[in-house]
Amino acid sequence: MNAKLIELADQRASLVARAAAQRAELSQALASWRRPLALADQGFAAARYLRSNPMLLGGVVAFLVALRPWRLVKWLPQGWLTWRLARMALGAMGGKGILRGW
Repeated sequence: MNAKLIELADQRASLVARAAAQRAELSQALASWRRPLALADQGFAAARYLRSNPMLLGGVVAFLVALRPWRLVKWLPQGWLTWRLARMALGAMGGKGILRGW
């Protein structure tokens, strides 16, 4: 009976080592997909947020309609700069919230 337990322990150790090697190999193989998948995940999170806050989405659409598309083109660079500055400020402060990680 003791020999059987030793054999099972050896077999288990071998399987654990093989599983660890497979996890490492899979991690290396999928490393190039990490950034695109993170971006897709953030897009899904944004869509979930907008879906849970339909008034916000309606307000943004109404604002864009009232602003007219040609004005939006003029505001886009300023909005982008503001967005980037807000992300940098929150990152420096270690803040958490809707802007964090986007």
